[in-house]
Amino acid sequence: MKHILRENAFESWSMAIEYCDEILRGKATFKYKKNFISSLHNAVELFVKQRMLDKNDPRIVKKNDLKKINSELEKEYVNSNNLNEFFLNLSSDDRKQVYSISYSNLINCSDELFEEYYEKSGDRKTKETVNDSMRLLKDLRNAETHFYIDKDDFLTEKEFEQLHNFMIVFYEVLQYYKMFPFIGKPFRQYSKLSFRHNKLENFSYENAVKQSKFVNELKENIEGKIFQCSSDSSYEISQDITFRLNDKYDDSNFESLWTYVEMMLTYDLLKWEEEFEENEFEDEEGNIISTCDKFRSYSINS
Repeated sequence: MKHILRENAFESWSMAIEYCDEILRGKATFKYKKNFISSLHNAVELFVKQRMLDKNDPRIVKKNDLKKINSELEKEYVNSNNLNEFFLNLSSDDRKQVYSISYSNLINCSDELFEEYYEKSGDRKTKETVNDSMRLLKDLRNAETHFYIDKDDFLTEKEFEQLHNFMIVFYEVLQYYKMFPFIGKPFRQYSKLSFRHNKLENFSYENAVKQSKFVNELKENIEGKIFQCSSDSSYEISQDITFRLNDKYDDSNFESLWTYVEMMLTYDLLKWEEEFEENEFEDEEGNIISTCDKFRSYSINS
């Protein structure tokens, strides 16, 4: 059977894992949080809809949409015993006129769709974990997509912890229903789909930065060095470090450096002492020009 949504779901799921792992490594900037929520929301939606297709659940689309296209098409849909094949055979023009079930309604369907797994798990909290986390994903996705959010308050540590632990459960659900092209441990190109993480407790963005391998190496690299200072922005500080330590930081790792500097500034982990150097020079017209350069020595409180 051709499972028509899986490839799309796999890409979103692997991206959610990638951004989740980066946040675990201390990269909890707005960019990584936003991309994590967007990818995970999309992956969950596609996997749940794929489960509906596999069960031939007609609630996945509005029958009226099909009726508008062709009344015979609606009959074919209602009588189909393979909805994957039905949508696969639709013309691209017809497909554009059909709207699938909303994410909010998916939450209401999930109890029935995953009923066998919930019964097998024997843990009453499993269903609650899935439903609560799907609702949280909906709220966060709606907030970051449709209206104003405070980037510093978006995806709190508790919310990230909840969604991380939800991914552990959801990965087990997906394996139970054979939603992946492997059983048990993934292999080769499918290894990126694996999410066998340990459950988080009392997760802290600040501690993740402190424990980062990148930050601890940076701490050693800047020790005892003097850096010319441009400004207090994370971007300018990163540029100054790159200019001074060009043998260790360049275009290949500048984005990581910039991200971690931003995180260290957020949690007041990057400290510095400043020195000023005054210089005078004579221009072509004989005028004396005075300049004052600012230098810094950095330290990281980890």
